[in-house]
Amino acid sequence: MCTLSLLRNGKDWLITMNRDEARDRHEGQLQIRQHGTLHYCYPLDLRAAGSWFGFNQQGMAAALLNRYQDPQALHKQSRGALVPMLLQHADIDAALQQLRAQLLSQFNPFDLLLFANHQQWHLSWNGQQASWQQLDSPDSWILSSSSFETDATLAYRYQRFEAWLNQPKAEETEALADQILEDVHLNRDDPIRSVMMDREIAHSKSICQLLLSNHRKQLRYFDETSLNLSREGVSPSELPRRLVTFKPDPKEAL
Repeated sequence: MCTLSLLRNGKDWLITMNRDEARDRHEGQLQIRQHGTLHYCYPLDLRAAGSWFGFNQQGMAAALLNRYQDPQALHKQSRGALVPMLLQHADIDAALQQLRAQLLSQFNPFDLLLFANHQQWHLSWNGQQASWQQLDSPDSWILSSSSFETDATLAYRYQRFEAWLNQPKAEETEALADQILEDVHLNRDDPIRSVMMDREIAHSKSICQLLLSNHRKQLRYFDETSLNLSREGVSPSELPRRLVTFKPDPKEAL
C-alpha cells in the first residue's frame, strides 16, 4: 500500500512516495550506508530490515510497491531487500544487470522503479512473469498500490492526480515540492482512498520526497510522528523532516 509520483521540472526530478503500512509495523532511523566509495540512503522497515525507497550519491533512486492485485504467498523473502541491494551500484546499468539476475520467484509480486541519468525503468513482477519497461520519460505520472478495494482505490487516486495536474503549478522546483506534498501526498479528502490514507489497521506511515538536480540530490523524510502532526492540522511547512543531501559528483551530468 504505497503511492509514488514523479514530476519533471526542466532538468529537475521530483519523486515523492507515501508508505502505507500496518499501524503496528514501524520504521527505524534513516540509514546512511557506504559500499566502497559509494554512499546511499534509505528508510528502514524494522520488521524485515529492508526498504521501499532510497537513493545514492550518484543520483540513482529506487522505489518498490507491493502488487496486491496479484496472489500473495506465505514464506517468501522480503521484497524490501531489493532496494538497499540496488543502491550499492553507481550506475543504473549495473543495477539492472543485478536485478535481471535475481530469482524473482522468491518474492511476492511487486512493482520496482529505478531512476537515473534521465532513465526510468519499471519492473513489474506478478508472481509468475516479469515485465520490463523503459519509460519514455513523461513529465509527470503516479503509481499506487492498495489491498483495499484495489480497483476503486487506485482509480480514485489516479483521477485526483490528473485533476491536480490541470491546476496552476509553482515554477520553482522547491515550491513545486511543497505544492505536491500538500495537495496530493498529504491530502485526506477521503481517508479510506486518499493518497494519505487512514484505515482501522493501516495508515500512511511516512513520506519520502527526493529532489534530483544538477546541483543537488536531497531527500526529505517525513516520519510517522510528522504525518500524525499533519493529521492534527499542522501545516506542511511546519512539519518536522529529516534532510539528507549528497554532494554532486563534478564528473556527473544529470
